[in-house]
Amino acid sequence: MLRSELHDFLRGSAEPGVVITAEGNIDFLNPAAEQLFQTSTGRATGLPCHKLIRSRDQAQVPFCRPNCPLLQQALYGPPVPTSDFDMEQAPGVWRWFSVSTHSIGSGLDRRCIHFLRDVDVCRRLRMAAEILLTEVAAAATSPPAPPLTSLTQQERAILGCLVRGSTTQNIAIDLNISPATVRNHVQHLLRKLDAHSRMEAVIRALREHLV
Repeated sequence: MLRSELHDFLRGSAEPGVVITAEGNIDFLNPAAEQLFQTSTGRATGLPCHKLIRSRDQAQVPFCRPNCPLLQQALYGPPVPTSDFDMEQAPGVWRWFSVSTHSIGSGLDRRCIHFLRDVDVCRRLRMAAEILLTEVAAAATSPPAPPLTSLTQQERAILGCLVRGSTTQNIAIDLNISPATVRNHVQHLLRKLDAHSRMEAVIRALREHLV
């Protein structure tokens, strides 16, 4: 495929596509990639790819760098598996993308192509679920802590409802109180449990066997 044909093909892709030369420089951005990185092909062409694609892994360790091993593997090694990376779209704006990497051409015309698919919401939900499952597992195996005697009977009832996943409206119906009263009790609970959210209160309740 000729270089111009490759560019014409990528222009029709809805996913951001970035073409990189064997030397590691940007060769082409399709319209979706131009929108993603808020720049044009004209301004990006010739730029080292790590200057445009700034990414890090889940441990927040920078991934894209000069002499990129991923580029070398894509051009001369076995197929590169699709991976998720946290990428900086604009200064201070990070989102998770699933990056698939392909090579095309041969010899001096060899190119690497990155396709970027936005998976930010799914990735962050998965990470939050992993943290929650870890906390729940720790709660199930930790020894009981002395109960918080400062919790009133009503607060304990509401805490039990929160653990079961009840909404404010459902708690109000179950306990025959107003939603405003429920919200007041929840705020008192959060202060007593030193929690910043209902989820934190639930995690502490499970960890310390408060319900």
